[in-house]
Amino acid sequence: MELFQGDRYARQLLRQHRRLRLDFWGLVLLQLLFWLTEGTAAVLLLRLLERPAGALLTESVLVWRLVQGVWYAVSLPLSVWCRWTVWLRVTQCSGMGGGGLHVGGRAVFLSLLCTLLRTAALLPAVLFLSGAYHLARMGTAHAESAPWLFGSMQCVVAAVVCLLLWGYLCLGLLCVPFVWFAAPDMPCRRVLSTALRIMHGNRKALLGTAAWYAAAMLPVVTIPRMLPRAGTALVCFFNIRVRLFFQEMEVTSRAAAPCLPRGGDRPQHDAGAVSPPIPERVPSDAGAAQTGSRRHLLQRRSRPHR
Repeated sequence: MELFQGDRYARQLLRQHRRLRLDFWGLVLLQLLFWLTEGTAAVLLLRLLERPAGALLTESVLVWRLVQGVWYAVSLPLSVWCRWTVWLRVTQCSGMGGGGLHVGGRAVFLSLLCTLLRTAALLPAVLFLSGAYHLARMGTAHAESAPWLFGSMQCVVAAVVCLLLWGYLCLGLLCVPFVWFAAPDMPCRRVLSTALRIMHGNRKALLGTAAWYAAAMLPVVTIPRMLPRAGTALVCFFNIRVRLFFQEMEVTSRAAAPCLPRGGDRPQHDAGAVSPPIPERVPSDAGAAQTGSRRHLLQRRSRPHR
């Protein structure tokens, strides 16, 4: 039910703001242009080195990685700026925050930080797969190959677990731009932790939404109509989750705060205000007589003379 409501809202938003459809298609064409330029630069570099273009992924892997590194240093900030600008425009059109906010260096830094986290989380899976490959090769070289193959299978299982954790982390980091739209003054570390907290119970709904739109785009003829709707629905999905999270935090902080008077943080007693009575300490039986005599003496001294 929620999926169909989000799709209906995305269609209504695209109908009201027709420029959003062009923004999404411009983002897709820009990414395709980046890939085409990267491949063209790699092929031209191989031609200058007098090597065949078919050796790009086999013999000339280092050349390919060098081209990717140089091109990413140029294209990644521009790509991040374009993506975050489109998401911010959809957020502003939907009225869920982001008013007066502009994408700048902080957005690029957050995107690079997310990329580094995803890469670092992928390294254990790569190491386990490499260990499984080397153990399998050593098992084939030895006569007793059972222990080596057992270790290789254990490494494969550990790599699968690491890949699942990597996917779990990547789904959580998708919410980072929208947390920054809602709270632009929040520190970067808290933005990442807040995004992971928001997506803790919403990853299943996100995967269901993405799978529904992917199934709707399986016939190729539906891609021009469904792609902007899918992007708008996913942006609204993240914005709604972030907005609900901050509303719950505000309600919780109000409930936990003490009830103070309106005059200030501390209660101010007036001159004629009556303070609450302070309970007297009950004397023990041993000193009850002595306490009573002292009270009687004080009352006689405070009594006025006639």
